[in-house]
Amino acid sequence: MGRITITSLTDHETTPSSRFRVRQLVPFLQVKGIEVFDLPRKFSSQKAAQILPNKRIKRSFIKFTYALLQEVGNVLQTGNRVRKASSSDYTLISREIIDNFPSFERYIKNQIIFDIDDAIFLGRPQCHRKTVTLLNRSPIVFAGNSYLSSWCKQFTENVHEVPTAVDVSKFKEKAKEPKHKFTVGWQGTSSSFEYLKNIEGELKKFFLTHSNCELHVSSDRYPKELTELHEYIDFKKWNKEDEVSHIQEFDVGIMPIEEDEYSLGKCAYKMLLYLSCGVPACVTSWGMNKEILKKGKVGIGVEGENKWNETLDYFYKNRFNLDEIFPDCRKVVKDFYSVESIVRKIDNVLRT
Repeated sequence: MGRITITSLTDHETTPSSRFRVRQLVPFLQVKGIEVFDLPRKFSSQKAAQILPNKRIKRSFIKFTYALLQEVGNVLQTGNRVRKASSSDYTLISREIIDNFPSFERYIKNQIIFDIDDAIFLGRPQCHRKTVTLLNRSPIVFAGNSYLSSWCKQFTENVHEVPTAVDVSKFKEKAKEPKHKFTVGWQGTSSSFEYLKNIEGELKKFFLTHSNCELHVSSDRYPKELTELHEYIDFKKWNKEDEVSHIQEFDVGIMPIEEDEYSLGKCAYKMLLYLSCGVPACVTSWGMNKEILKKGKVGIGVEGENKWNETLDYFYKNRFNLDEIFPDCRKVVKDFYSVESIVRKIDNVLRT
């Protein structure tokens, strides 16, 4: 079994896709003789949002200057990352190395692994064109779900469906303890608050008629957008150390999404994390969410934005028997989405 080396040009340390699709796999791949050298991005104009949050970049000289310096740093660091990657067998990227700007891809000397876990080809025509260009340059493509895999196969043959893996030794069940509150939980980045906003009215109906219930939100910031739900929210600032314990407090985990083509590209990772902790899921019945529901008794799919109240009411009425009603939560994750099973798939691809 020969040694294989990969340099991954990933996003920031806290970016979920980079953490779960690359970094958590590193020690497991090493056992298989696959060495991954991760070179995360350190600079980005997005960091400008963290200073003077109430001002827009174009209207703040300080913020504009900071964003410009970040982008200069990003270009310089990225050039250095590409240079270092040339000594490996493969370079793994998940989109253009510098956002919205074709740059250093042409200077990658080794084979590219294009890892796509989102429908980045939708939207403006250049999004489609840029994605196709990357597909044509990549002898190996890892696609996060069946929809992405099918789309990519229009342009290249060497596409492999590689779901985002869950480390079930980390994300695991916690012994159930008596609770006075029934907890509806959601964990994710603030960029996805819009999906909670879409069902805010239904959630309010549920909490108005269930006095001993609360909504746990674990994210990078408080969801101030949910103006009708503030009195029901128990907010917990997300951090890497407590992300598991936050989910373990949920009685049911929710994952609303849009029923559109863009959401077909989503890899249902919130749902998988809930299930790995033994928490049944209440999710929009769409895309990969729907595929996972078919693999076992793990939760309920909601069809339409006006059904969340009654579906959550079902979970509440059966709150003492959820383990018996949805016994397959961890089993489905272990069988199809565990780190071990995904690493075996990657190993097979690279050695074929």
